[in-house]
Amino acid sequence: MGGAMGAVLRFSISSLCYNVSNGGFPWGTLIVNVIGSFCLALFLGFSGEHSELRFFLAIGLLGAFTTFSAFSYETIFLFKSSAINLGILNIAANFGLSLVAIISGYFLSQNIR
Repeated sequence: MGGAMGAVLRFSISSLCYNVSNGGFPWGTLIVNVIGSFCLALFLGFSGEHSELRFFLAIGLLGAFTTFSAFSYETIFLFKSSAINLGILNIAANFGLSLVAIISGYFLSQNIR
């Protein structure tokens, strides 16, 4: 159930971003990966060691919400389309911003307790 919800959220956000940006840069995947990274770290920082809610949200919803395969495909597509600079930007933005989101979510979860 969580996976289905995460996939629908990912599709909705990615489609909205694609329509707004006219498809030049894969903003939807970047936004989804950053939001998913932040939410995962925030949630795991708050949740107990093993709980059904933890599995539902972390593995199901957020696991289906973020997507490394879409990021990888879009990066290769940019390279094949001779948009090398955008491909490199896509790699740097997804990794860099997702790491910042993970650190921020974890830091926030540890300081709100």
